[in-house]
Amino acid sequence: MWLVLPVANALSDYVSLGISHFLARCVNHARSGWVQILSLVILDSVVAILLMAVTFLLIGWGLRLAETLFNIDYESTEFIARAAADPWRDGLWLTLMVLTTLFWTYVHLALVLAPVIAARIVGHLIERPLDTRIARRADEGKMEITAGAWLVLRHIAFACLVSAFALTPVWLVAALLDDFFAILI
Repeated sequence: MWLVLPVANALSDYVSLGISHFLARCVNHARSGWVQILSLVILDSVVAILLMAVTFLLIGWGLRLAETLFNIDYESTEFIARAAADPWRDGLWLTLMVLTTLFWTYVHLALVLAPVIAARIVGHLIERPLDTRIARRADEGKMEITAGAWLVLRHIAFACLVSAFALTPVWLVAALLDDFFAILI
C-alpha cells in the first residue's frame, strides 16, 4: 500500500509539472493578448483538476490491484471512504497527495501568469492614461505634478493584483475540496 500511493501521485505530479512548464513557455511567447493568455490559464487549471481526479482514481485502482496481486486485504475501500468523509483528518495524507498535483499549476500561476496579467491590467488602467495626461500637459507647456502619485499607485496596484492572482488557486481549492471528494466517491 505504501508504494502504490507515492507512485500514483508521482506520475500525476510529473505530468502536471510538464504541462505547466509547457504552458508557461507558451504564455511567455504569447504576445497576442488576453484571450490567448486566459485560455492557457483555463487549460492549465482544467488539466490540473483532471490530473487531481486521475491521481485519486490511480490510488484507488492501485490499492485494489495490490490487494488482488498479493492477496492481502489493505482495506482500500474503507481507507478511501474515510478519506472522502473527512479529508482533513482521516484522509489528510491522501488529500495532501492529491493536492500536490495542483502545486505546479499554482506555481505557474503565481510566478508566471500573475505578474503578466497584473502588468497588463496596470498598464491599461494607470500607465496609458498617465502617458496621455503627461503628453497633453507637455503640449500645453505645463508639467504634470501628479505623475509621482500615479506611479506610486501603479506599484501598489501591481503588488495587490499579483497577490490576488497568486492566491486565487488557494481560495478555489479550499472552497471546492469537499465537493471534489463527494463527486469522486
